[in-house]
Amino acid sequence: MAESEEYKTVIGISFGNQNSSISFNRDGKTDVMANEEGNRQIPSILSYQGDQEYHGVQARGQLVRNADNSVTNFRDLLGKSHQEVTNHHCHYSATPINVEGQVGFKVTVQEDEESKPKEKIVTAQEASARHLQRLRESAQDFLGVKVDGCVMSVPVYFTENQRKALEAAAAQAGLPILQLIHDPAAILLALMYSESVLVDKTVVVANFGANRSEVSVVSIKGGMMTILSTAHDENLGGEQLTDVLVKYFAKEFEKKNGIDPLKNARSVAKLREQCELTKRVLSNNTNASAAVDSLAEGVDFHATLNRLRFELAAAAPLNRMSQLVEEAVKKANLEPFDVTEVILAGGASNTPKLTSLMEGIFPEQTAIRSTSSVTPLPFEASELTAIGSGVQASLVGHFEPSDIASSMEPAIVEAPHLTAPIGINEGENFVTVFDIETALPTRKIVEVVTPKEGGAYIPVFEAERSVKVTKVESEPLDEEEALSDEEEEEPEEVKERIAVPKTLLATINIPDVPANSKVELVLQLDVEGNLTATARPKDGKGSSVRGSTA
Repeated sequence: MAESEEYKTVIGISFGNQNSSISFNRDGKTDVMANEEGNRQIPSILSYQGDQEYHGVQARGQLVRNADNSVTNFRDLLGKSHQEVTNHHCHYSATPINVEGQVGFKVTVQEDEESKPKEKIVTAQEASARHLQRLRESAQDFLGVKVDGCVMSVPVYFTENQRKALEAAAAQAGLPILQLIHDPAAILLALMYSESVLVDKTVVVANFGANRSEVSVVSIKGGMMTILSTAHDENLGGEQLTDVLVKYFAKEFEKKNGIDPLKNARSVAKLREQCELTKRVLSNNTNASAAVDSLAEGVDFHATLNRLRFELAAAAPLNRMSQLVEEAVKKANLEPFDVTEVILAGGASNTPKLTSLMEGIFPEQTAIRSTSSVTPLPFEASELTAIGSGVQASLVGHFEPSDIASSMEPAIVEAPHLTAPIGINEGENFVTVFDIETALPTRKIVEVVTPKEGGAYIPVFEAERSVKVTKVESEPLDEEEALSDEEEEEPEEVKERIAVPKTLLATINIPDVPANSKVELVLQLDVEGNLTATARPKDGKGSSVRGSTA
């Protein structure tokens, strides 16, 4: 890969259905930048009034009084024909229409005060291009230099048509996409970037967005990521939690005043705006208040809500989120105890109940990482995809687009993987050298100590995975507990994944090595999975042995 003579200014972008973020790596540190209005989370909304086009927070403010001229949730409509759109989330803004087979929106504009209002068609492609152009302009204002391109994260479920449409919209915005990376990869890049030591692990990345949720199980071996499974729900996210609050407060308002605010579109918009704020407050506090002036028919609304009541009311979407995690683990043919770490990302993951639900699914040794967990995230959950995109942007900024494109060819990124662990017998124990899902080709060096009788005999096996169940006896009841007729707890079952030797692949035998000597064993697997094993005494005394399988 050839390096460019001049370093390019490449930003990272997270383009969401509800919000977007921009990131940049400066002096080795990647951070999310604020736009001109000081917003790090920029609403993915355009709104039209008269001859003005509003964007971001200003456009979101138009949803109360100018909803029909506001365009929202257009990202997932990219690259789809109108016929393909069987589900959308534009319920409180302009409705998607058929524009010559493509998806668009009809808004009303007025060139000046003297001209008559007229209809304007904004396609999903044009809306995305306008939004990305505004993001580019914000980045240039912040950095003070021209932006040459970006790295953007996309959901795993994005089709090839959607990816091409996104690239076309970005090009139209003057923001060439140098690389598209999957959301879970971006999230993991953000975390790996902040860690000093990389270890092999299996990670569940649960990304709960505004109205879509995606859970991926990712294997990280030797710094390479492999997505083992993905489960997603296109009708599950923070908006569904907001819906719960809207219905709850609307019912309270009607009970007190005899007026149903859900019958008026403006009242609904006002209430939703307040419920978004209340939801965020409940993520950090156990109680929250809600207030809307003139909610319906001139009547003001005031109420309070505690977190427990909210979690009970939101049990259905929250439980569905936890079920989605379980589905992804099951699709990967794994058990919860196989998972090293669970990462809760996306704005909706800030709900503390989700963390406790994950703790109920996974064993104690699995680290749960969220904004409210014992093992906290180093960044905001809603900014992880942007941070990861910015990390990748800092890397690809050194290279030509043609080199980046060639490095992403299927033959390079779609590497074959081991379908079973490979390891050695060391005494009575089996030691896994290459775990399942290790990308090929690969190579590892293992140090073995010879037994007291001398000589090195090292069998190399392909193993099969099994489950070891250990019963942990509970502590016996003390005298007081025994007198109270309290029943003893059942022994706890602790499950762990083990590898059991099955097929002998090679045998390394060096008979002339002294006792308690160190032998260096080099195991190498080519792209076809063929094994080459080389062993030699570290002190140079004794023979070297080399063997292979075909």
